[in-house]
Amino acid sequence: MVKNMIIVTFCLFALNLIAAPNIPNIKAVKASSPPALVDGMLNDAIWESSFKTGNFKPISASGQVREKTNASFAYDKNNLYVAFVCFFKDYQAKLDEIKNYGNNVFSKDAVEVFIDPGRTGLYSHIAVNPAGSVYFANKKGDIKVGVQVFKDRYQVEMAIPFKSMGFPNPKSMGRDWGINLCRTNMAFKEWTCWSPTLAGFHNSSRFGNVTGMDVDSAKIYRNQQVENNNKRLVLSLDRTFYDKQAVVSLKYRLRIKKPLKSCVAEITVKDAKQNTVWSKRVERMLFTNRAKLPIKEWSQGKYTITIRILDKKESDALAQTQSVIWKVDTYIPQEIVTIKNQNLYVDGKLFFPICTWSWYLEWDELEKYKDDKAKQLALLEERIKDMADCGFNSAISSVSFFKEMLNHTKAALADEGYASINIRNARWYKATLDDILRLFKKYNMKLIMYPPFLHKQSLNQLDIDAWKDIMLKYRSYKGILCWMSSDESDGAIKRNLQAYKLYKELDPYRPVYLNVINMTAPNRDAADIMSTDPYPVPNSPISLVKIHGERLEKLYRNKPGKSIWLWLQMFSWKEGKEQRYPTPLQERCMAFLAMNNHIKGLAYFTYINAKKRKNSQAASTLWYSMKELNRQLMLLSKPYLLGKRLAGVKVNSKDIDLATFKYKNAIYMIAVNMKAEAVNAKIDLSRIAVKEKLANVMFESRKVKFISGKFVDKFNKYDVHIYKITK
Repeated sequence: MVKNMIIVTFCLFALNLIAAPNIPNIKAVKASSPPALVDGMLNDAIWESSFKTGNFKPISASGQVREKTNASFAYDKNNLYVAFVCFFKDYQAKLDEIKNYGNNVFSKDAVEVFIDPGRTGLYSHIAVNPAGSVYFANKKGDIKVGVQVFKDRYQVEMAIPFKSMGFPNPKSMGRDWGINLCRTNMAFKEWTCWSPTLAGFHNSSRFGNVTGMDVDSAKIYRNQQVENNNKRLVLSLDRTFYDKQAVVSLKYRLRIKKPLKSCVAEITVKDAKQNTVWSKRVERMLFTNRAKLPIKEWSQGKYTITIRILDKKESDALAQTQSVIWKVDTYIPQEIVTIKNQNLYVDGKLFFPICTWSWYLEWDELEKYKDDKAKQLALLEERIKDMADCGFNSAISSVSFFKEMLNHTKAALADEGYASINIRNARWYKATLDDILRLFKKYNMKLIMYPPFLHKQSLNQLDIDAWKDIMLKYRSYKGILCWMSSDESDGAIKRNLQAYKLYKELDPYRPVYLNVINMTAPNRDAADIMSTDPYPVPNSPISLVKIHGERLEKLYRNKPGKSIWLWLQMFSWKEGKEQRYPTPLQERCMAFLAMNNHIKGLAYFTYINAKKRKNSQAASTLWYSMKELNRQLMLLSKPYLLGKRLAGVKVNSKDIDLATFKYKNAIYMIAVNMKAEAVNAKIDLSRIAVKEKLANVMFESRKVKFISGKFVDKFNKYDVHIYKITK
């Protein structure tokens, strides 16, 4: 999980969590005419009548702004027009920045536009820096950008075609749009925006609300679908992999200019040896046609379905398409992982995942011992034991362990940026996944399998065939907790859904896990387990963890068959010239804050190996603190996961996050100080009718006494107090 800096940089910088300010709610301004020239001069009439944001506010909604920014926007039937005016104090410094860093959109100073049509959570993200470099996430077309730099400011002008945005299905759209305009100014560590988002620019729930966008959404969406699938004949299947199913259900749609009554369809199915196993001629054609293929008696293997549309009189092929399916064996799992009330169960037993990553051999170690399996296994066992001793009960596999890459190098090389390195490492690793699973079993740990091949923006048959070999081999293995389909693939929504479906077809007995940075809503149906990764230290408040937890809980509130996890920071970001790890206090604060806010599994990025511990006292201190933290979390896991949440317990400080549970014969109150300052807080539990007068403060060897159901306690910075009242 080496983070995508393009996006993550802008997800981390919330400065202080305060009472959430109101979200701007404005009526869209329709332009009478577009800019004559998109050049950054802002001298066209459109900018006189456009909506004006006024000066941007800090992302936290409080504090002073050193270099001011304002913006304007308007729209017509084709485009959204946006203009920024960004002031600065040092002209020469800005010129040097443009010269030295202009190619990197996000390195110094940049403006950003977020557009969420219908507030579905499927938003487009565009960024421009003073040099005119442009970033357009998941673009479907081009935009026009003009930039002008003056002595005291730079100006950005944009024309963004609606057809270039990722556009949701109009059936899922609301009437209002979410729009936000932001600026990152690294010179002063200043993040400002029109609508303060509190938890990073990508917090779409806090984009400004824009009403009255008179845009033909249905037409834009329809045209995008045609462009995305600009074929005369489109074939879709109910599945790719079949085992016990009796039939293949297929649908094929026609987009041809010939009259349908003059057309005929030929459907042919051939096996891997090119023998025809089934065929049919369809005389009566519709724009959308359906058919069922009797697959039950077919032998296992690969089959190619071909559909040809012919002219009845001339027998010319007007259109043709193919698709591949597989008949596979059924399998009996050695263990079943299910989700009930959002909790994981392994063979019916509750499992609270405490996970990490990057525990495998580093490149220099692997190169040194590339021919020494015994040494590799010794080093790997040392790390697996190290994780287990520290209280971790699960970890994610390395792509490099999958020897199947060596049989599918063409697919692997097209898979991701590190593909060639992964292929090299797969050759060097003498330790296999079988060896790894045996070691995990030895230390009572579970493996989260993260196979290669399905990580691209879109999948082809080469990817699926290569991935299939892995699934057919390992799906029957014991010790696999779940399949991880992708990491931080926010915008690859169609691919995420496709991958999820493929995983579930070949293994319906385990969950599929997806991690995204922020774009949870559009990916809600692409996984059984969803997580995000708030990494606040040192640039954001710890309360960022709470915000991510609340967002996931809201999204999956009525989905007991889904589970929600969080990745917590166990690595260092740079602060000036120093590498800044979370302190043990911050780590404990983040962990209990996540659990207070409905999280059902914790993962930590990333494993801190012996080399890092040796080179950094902060890293060493953090790692060795994890054993006690994980012990405490495991002791509290059943009250958190199985206990009944109690309402009515109050705390008089907004800086204290409080959750109360009743489990068996005890009441647990977990209070977390989210601030780096001491807080004296009054906790009032008089409304829950507790007769006892004392509470044990777990892990602290002390008690607190209630007076009329109330007590006051001191919280040092990032303190967590856990009160247990036993009947």
